[in-house]
Amino acid sequence: MPTRHDLKWWAIEGMLPVASALGQREAVIDRVIDRITDEHEIVDPAIRQFEYKGEPKGRIVYPVVQGRAPVRNYMVCTLAHAFRVRGYEPVFLLCDSSLSMCMKKRRDGHDDARCEVCTHTGRRLFEAFGYDPVTLSELPGADHNATVEVDDLADPFDITYRGVDLSDFAVASTRNHLKMNEIDLSDPETRALYEGLLDGGAHLVDATAALIKETGATRIVGNHPAYIYGGVPLATAREQGLQAVTIMGGKRDRTLLVGYFDEETPLPTYTDQDYLDEVLDRPLSDGQDAEVEEIMAGRRDGSEIRYHYASNSEVSVEAGSGDGLTVGVFSNLMWDASLASKAITFADPYEWVVRTLSVLARREDVHVVMKPHPAEAMRESNRRVDRWLESEHPDIVDRIELLPPDTDVSPYELMGDLDVGVVYSTNLALEMAIDGIPAVVAADVHYRGNGFTIDPENREAYLEILRNIDNVGMTDEMQTRARRYAHLLWVRKHIPYRVYETSSKDDFGSVHALPVEHEDLTPGNEHVDFIIDQVLAGEPVVRPL
Repeated sequence: MPTRHDLKWWAIEGMLPVASALGQREAVIDRVIDRITDEHEIVDPAIRQFEYKGEPKGRIVYPVVQGRAPVRNYMVCTLAHAFRVRGYEPVFLLCDSSLSMCMKKRRDGHDDARCEVCTHTGRRLFEAFGYDPVTLSELPGADHNATVEVDDLADPFDITYRGVDLSDFAVASTRNHLKMNEIDLSDPETRALYEGLLDGGAHLVDATAALIKETGATRIVGNHPAYIYGGVPLATAREQGLQAVTIMGGKRDRTLLVGYFDEETPLPTYTDQDYLDEVLDRPLSDGQDAEVEEIMAGRRDGSEIRYHYASNSEVSVEAGSGDGLTVGVFSNLMWDASLASKAITFADPYEWVVRTLSVLARREDVHVVMKPHPAEAMRESNRRVDRWLESEHPDIVDRIELLPPDTDVSPYELMGDLDVGVVYSTNLALEMAIDGIPAVVAADVHYRGNGFTIDPENREAYLEILRNIDNVGMTDEMQTRARRYAHLLWVRKHIPYRVYETSSKDDFGSVHALPVEHEDLTPGNEHVDFIIDQVLAGEPVVRPL
């Protein structure tokens, strides 16, 4: 049976030929876009009418490949104007249906309509800001369409093109597309999807390299660095010797996270390690410690989290009896880009789940509680951890307490009943450490290796820790360092940037652009000034103490 989503695109496809015959094609697309977004309508005319005085100091490339990501693009456009009024000319890169595969296409017969709406959405937003984007079809790389055959590759998950490793970006994009972790290249549709993403990645490498060369770019500023459309242009810039800046909306509302795309730390949640070492050795003031308390309270009730997946219930689970330990195991959303981080113990998170639970459940004195990420139930995961365990490993399920991802148990209430936590790479390990609960971390993540979590260096070391889980402990110094890191991450790295807000109109939160005046982005706004100055200097974008 067709879904509402299918019916929408069938209707659009049916309207466009008729609209073209009547000379109304663009007007019809405008009406469709008006049902999706209104960001172009709230741009201050003074922003659109801005003109340079003299030659620009430099050019900054923004690879906004997807036009139909209006709020995210609005955020990028406002930052571009902040650079523009300080003398730096923005150069936008927009896909005009030239990628063989992307995150918007679905290979279900509606892609022509999707591409047209996507490109037109981007153009209209750029016009509202007074920008004239460069389109992908104007640049080299269009001949990459359908050229990759994974059967011809020695290792289809190790593909480098012009010095850029495309594999991780294509893998993360494929997982997101399929809403599952597994990539079965023996399946024709999955193989075509993956090959198309590799093609698109190669196209973006050529196009980005040409654009950087033609413009003599000063910086490249992008987002979504784990995926093809975001990460490949940033990786190409790095390969070209150009500093690549990553931005994203913060975990706290109306804030911006800004980082630098380098080999080990592509996400803006990461911080330069030398700088981080200095921060973690510096005591917090009473006021700063109170800020951590306030944020933790807000994370518990959802007021300090843009996407509040966790239950607000005060219900937990029955802790183990006697002298035994209660150990909580927390998995990530299994197809999320966060799993693209470098594997330390297990590259396959499902294998991690099974081995972790198997080792812990062997001990009769350990009560194991497994809590999958709540988004597994909310965001269309095609292989939910709880159902997979029940189907494939019922023997393990019989020996643990398995909570469904949508169970009405708050992870924060559950944490209070735990003796030890075990995570793959979720932020719950940081939050447990703040509360004085020891947490074992299996994968690479931004807070790892900073002296407040238990971080095994390899698989065998990890399994040995699990076998001796009763020896895992927490010191006051570890808890202190966790609080210092939390203040850095959630207070100092989150720069106030009031161009969007998140409301709870649905399960995940709806993000809306906020009106911004030209004067809000000109010199004199302390937070915008700070972002621009730090980026141009190549320094950490972290508010000073």
